[in-house]
Amino acid sequence: SPMAMALVLGIGVLNLRGTETTSRFNNVVTVSSLVLLLAFILVCMTAIDPTRWQPFAPEGPGGVLQGSGAIFFAYLGFDVLACLSEEAEDPKVVPLGIAATLGISTALYVAVAIVLTGLVTRDELDLAAPLAAAARTRGLGIMAFAVSAAAVGSTLTTVF
Repeated sequence: SPMAMALVLGIGVLNLRGTETTSRFNNVVTVSSLVLLLAFILVCMTAIDPTRWQPFAPEGPGGVLQGSGAIFFAYLGFDVLACLSEEAEDPKVVPLGIAATLGISTALYVAVAIVLTGLVTRDELDLAAPLAAAARTRGLGIMAFAVSAAAVGSTLTTVF
């Protein structure tokens, strides 16, 4: 597809510009993703319907464990921080950095999960694009577009 070719060429040019440029791009996309997640939480909080949380755990403890198992794999990338500790200027700050990153990530996961489950029931959940579809379902089209665009940007950072 022409879009895939353009993407590969764009990433190649970005990588040829050096590690500083690539790092700057990754930082911009990461900060943008965090800002968008916070915007999703704040904007979509207005459309939460607490009745969607009834029953709280429709699949029971087994469903909670199954969900926990799926989320577990989202935390696998944090081991890279420990591996890079010997390259840090002050290795003593690495444990603090890991703990802070885990705490922030967990807080964002929980906040997004609370908002998402307050927006749509599990039957309404679109697994292909859950956040964007939930926002669109509740009439928040601009937020749905922003989430979709940010998802593409976040996916790009995994290529580097």
